[in-house]
Amino acid sequence: MTKRENLDGKILGELIYKWRKEQNITQRKVAEDTGIDEKTVSRLERGIQIPETMTLYKFCIEAKMDITQLFHDYQKEDEKQNQNEDE
Repeated sequence: MTKRENLDGKILGELIYKWRKEQNITQRKVAEDTGIDEKTVSRLERGIQIPETMTLYKFCIEAKMDITQLFHDYQKEDEKQNQNEDE
């Protein structure tokens, strides 16, 4: 179980960035497909902004990103970072 109670924007942003790169698409294309402002996509990827739940859900639906997998990957990264902090 993670020590954090809230989402870590940096971890979430890294996962969104990784997904986008794997899909070989631009931030502009993500913005167009999801209806999220391109600057917001950039802020999400950099961990500057954490999306509201419905925004994240919409993003995942429109981007054909599995939200369950996103949170599974998030939990793995969060646990890894917590483990590194404890060492």
